[in-house]
Amino acid sequence: MALSFSLTTLAPVPAAAQEEWVPGKFMTQAIGEMLDAADLLNRKIGYGYADGACMAGVLLYPKKTYAMNRRFEKGIEYAIVAGGDEDGSDVDVEILDEQGNVVAKDDREDRMAVIEWTPETTGTYVIRVKLFDAELESFCAFAILQKGGYAVPLKDAIEAAGKFFGDCQQIVAAADKNDSTVGFLSTEGQAGIWGMVLPKGESLTLSGVVPGAGTGVILGRGNRDDIDVDLHVLQGEREIGRDIEEDSFPRFVSEFKDGAQFSVKLQNVDEADGETFVIGGVLRVFAKE
Repeated sequence: MALSFSLTTLAPVPAAAQEEWVPGKFMTQAIGEMLDAADLLNRKIGYGYADGACMAGVLLYPKKTYAMNRRFEKGIEYAIVAGGDEDGSDVDVEILDEQGNVVAKDDREDRMAVIEWTPETTGTYVIRVKLFDAELESFCAFAILQKGGYAVPLKDAIEAAGKFFGDCQQIVAAADKNDSTVGFLSTEGQAGIWGMVLPKGESLTLSGVVPGAGTGVILGRGNRDDIDVDLHVLQGEREIGRDIEEDSFPRFVSEFKDGAQFSVKLQNVDEADGETFVIGGVLRVFAKE
């Protein structure tokens, strides 16, 4: 089933209609609480957002986990903040070294989990977030902070998230006219959204993105409308799609094959100096049952 609407002509969605999209409601809850906690660590202790992908949001079922590999540098003070939506009563987070040993964790019975940790060795570690207890599946989100990191104001991250979810609502409304429904990418091992801080001219490429069989929308969003963000989708070395229009909300829609793996590159090509908080993600589109 292919989408039949144009992503360049989507209209704003009324607030009442936005509230009806359940995935957006619960992902917003998880992201909002996590960003509040990250901002508190920034203001009280001096943590800022880390380089690279510094945020992710994922749908988890009770007792299930999401893991992400990431390089950490010796001697730098890091913090990991994780939380869930209102259905997630206990979210845990832990960090494992290359031998699989747990080097830091927060397994308290709480909706929010926070780790403060300074690696003794530079290397690739695994961040593992677990929905330890919940009545239903829950959207969970986490952020990676570091001392001396990007001190992006909370309002910038909130604006990027708000605009991103607003863009998603437009796609939901357009899909509804095509008798289709929309949800975040939620297959095991895949994050539905990612966040990053991009200085002028810099980019970040996320590898191992598997949209799944059928119609998918890969999109990005900067925290301001006057920032130019570009999107490139690659399969191996071959670029299969891009959106390099001069705007803050690049999008690429395609029919994807089952198991096909891609890399997604988001770039801040704005002419103004400074940093922008960028959110990217993948939406799945299905025919209504």
